[in-house]
Amino acid sequence: MLLSYLYPGDEAVYEIIWNAIPFPLGGYRGGFPDGGWNDANNPLPLLSALFHGKFNNPKDQAFRIDILLNKKAIRRFSAFAAKSLGDFRSVEGLEALVSVLQEDHRKYGAPHIQIVEAMIKYEEQVAPYLLKMSSRLKNAKPFNSIERDLQIALKERLVHFKEKYAEEAELPTP
Repeated sequence: MLLSYLYPGDEAVYEIIWNAIPFPLGGYRGGFPDGGWNDANNPLPLLSALFHGKFNNPKDQAFRIDILLNKKAIRRFSAFAAKSLGDFRSVEGLEALVSVLQEDHRKYGAPHIQIVEAMIKYEEQVAPYLLKMSSRLKNAKPFNSIERDLQIALKERLVHFKEKYAEEAELPTP
């Protein structure tokens, strides 16, 4: 983990991360980890190392998308996966974010605040989803004060975002 902070983007560190952090071949099975940081059902160490190491390879994106799309994922994991998909944009990442934005059936709840935050980073590509983004953000239940503050800030950003992309979204201009 320390190497990802110290040497972001380094290919040798990338190989170490994927080899050193345990993860089951079948992938994250959802739910809570069985025990601690080295638990193979805990995707957070690998998500963190890839994020802080600024790694954005197809394998990394597929891993993030798998976590986000897992309906049994705990909210903290799917929130971090969403954040990563916003920072490391891809067509497949946006499709996964839109998919989760539009659904309601997740065992531990969908991280709609983080999904909206991530989607905003895709700029005009998300214009068709502005109404859904606003609705989800309005109805989201913040987990803590940090999420509450983020929700408030995102509501304000969406107002400006709508003004900027009203034409693409076929929205009435405020």
